[in-house]
Amino acid sequence: MLVGVALGLAVGDLAGWKLDRLGERTAGPQAEAAAARAHAREQAERLVRATAELDRERRLGADW
Repeated sequence: MLVGVALGLAVGDLAGWKLDRLGERTAGPQAEAAAARAHAREQAERLVRATAELDRERRLGADW
């Protein structure tokens, strides 16, 4: 019976370690994807502001 308990604890520890490693592997790509989305959103906002500025200058008749 004690051998069974010890074996069960060992298997549980091994399974927990494997799940932790899986979490570490998937957390990296998720963090990278979140950073890429934030960067893309920032670039899109800059493009919208630049386009609005250009349109405003064209409406006012400003020459480049």
